[in-house]
Amino acid sequence: MIICDAFALGDLDEMYLYLSELAELKSPKACFLSLRPGLLCNNLDVPEIQALLRDFSSVSSLRFPLTSRRDRLFVCVMGVLASGYRGELSYLELIDGRWCSVEDASLSNFYRELLNFEIDYLDGDLDRNFFDSECKRIARSLSISDIGDPAVSFRQGLLTSSTMACSFLGYFSRPNSGSIIDVLSTSLPKAIITKWHNAPCGRIVATALVDRAREFYERAQFFVARCSRSRSIVVPNYDSDFWPSLFALYSGWFLRRSLSYKARAQLATFSLMAIRSLELMLIACALRAGVAQFRPDTGAILVFNESVSGCGSLVSQFRQGRIACKNKKGFDMESWANRAFRVISIRNQSSMTHGFMDITSADADKYYCEVRSLVTDIAELDLRDEFERTFENLGGVSLRFSISDICFTAFDPYASRAI
Repeated sequence: MIICDAFALGDLDEMYLYLSELAELKSPKACFLSLRPGLLCNNLDVPEIQALLRDFSSVSSLRFPLTSRRDRLFVCVMGVLASGYRGELSYLELIDGRWCSVEDASLSNFYRELLNFEIDYLDGDLDRNFFDSECKRIARSLSISDIGDPAVSFRQGLLTSSTMACSFLGYFSRPNSGSIIDVLSTSLPKAIITKWHNAPCGRIVATALVDRAREFYERAQFFVARCSRSRSIVVPNYDSDFWPSLFALYSGWFLRRSLSYKARAQLATFSLMAIRSLELMLIACALRAGVAQFRPDTGAILVFNESVSGCGSLVSQFRQGRIACKNKKGFDMESWANRAFRVISIRNQSSMTHGFMDITSADADKYYCEVRSLVTDIAELDLRDEFERTFENLGGVSLRFSISDICFTAFDPYASRAI
């Protein structure tokens, strides 16, 4: 991608002349063209200009007259990143009537730093400490201080955003906590809706979360609202039809959390979380099949009017055909149940349950893949989709929110055309 700084263009005649020349020199489809404020809006209705601009991959008009070359190049780099481009960059500037190549080592180094950091680098691990340290490392990199005022604003925005994003990473990745009395008296459905009923909201959500994590947050809020009797206090509505979807969402949440423990080599906790994910999906399926319900006084989950005594008992109910499985024809329930009992047995031998043997790091990936396969094999289509969407939504966070803020501040949205 070539960033073309056309800030020196002042009128219509110059614009047509030098953009035509640029189109002959370089491939316009690989150019990010930046113009001075007002120039694009004033000439958009000229047919010749319209035809010429259509040949460029992106054309943006600055909001303010940034007289510093480095300031303009910096906001253009932000624009390129916001467009989704992640390849090599070069710079051209119109100087004294000629398109000249510009070398800027500091800006190039900064761009490469962002490429290594910006895209979903937390995939599989919601570790807020890593996120925080990486944000601060990038924000304090030597190249930023040399670039200009917009870069300084970006650095401050990055530090602020990292603080907000870290608070959400912590909120996403931890279960509810409470006193001994709370732990003994709070049912599973009430604990689930309490977490997202009390979640922070508003502008912080919009700022701190990348789009797909925000999608999870909004979907969790949607299901919680429909499984509650009131928006103001936490009172579960045990008659709601949305409980299966909410349990499927939490199944995906637990499996994603399990990967955080796997990444930190806490493999006993990893296996516990993974099996919990399977158990929650089995409860979702039992609720959907109409054989599970909540006790109206305590909220305890009953399957065939008996308390759920663990993941193994639910697997037995499926194997015996007592819980209907609406999967494709030819589904081998006996084989599925044998696989499920095997992963449960491995979990039971861990040092945090009934044994002294944890799985090895080499086997952890196989274990994760098997549990995920068991969950998706048994779930009905809509429950499987909810599980998968949640798992993918929580795959990480990025700096795109900060980059978008810079672009909105620097470029006129009514006089820009994205790639």
